[in-house]
Amino acid sequence: MKSVLFLFCTFFLCTSCQWFQTEKVTSDTFLEEELKTINWNDIDSYPLFESCDESADKTVQKSCFEETLLQHIYTQLSNTTLQSDQTLNETIQLHLIIDNSGKISVDTITGNSIVFDEFPDLKATLKNSIAVLPKTAPALKRGIPVTTKFILPVVIAMK
Repeated sequence: MKSVLFLFCTFFLCTSCQWFQTEKVTSDTFLEEELKTINWNDIDSYPLFESCDESADKTVQKSCFEETLLQHIYTQLSNTTLQSDQTLNETIQLHLIIDNSGKISVDTITGNSIVFDEFPDLKATLKNSIAVLPKTAPALKRGIPVTTKFILPVVIAMK
């Protein structure tokens, strides 16, 4: 009886070690699983101008970025004489790219052709206003600077 009990305990001890082994995960497998969990359409923090608070939450950061950008464009456009014989209330869209070093550039400018016919220098003026923007910090995703795209609507209203 003791020998049967001894053999059972020995067998149990020898086979039970498999239950305590951890499964090794290769770095490639870990990377694949991690990449599946990342939402690539969302960023952790928005691009920021020096006047914006980097410790604020994302909605405040986004609002500060957009307001600073719009204020700068408005200031640049107010220094330009835009006159029209027509009554206009059109929206154009600035497609902006902020690269991973914080440089802002215009990708495209879209809108109603009436606006661009009426103001042929408008695209150049908008591009120049973006070119002289103050320095920005790039958007961050998991602590890494990333390139982002924004569409900024600009309303052209003339009476």
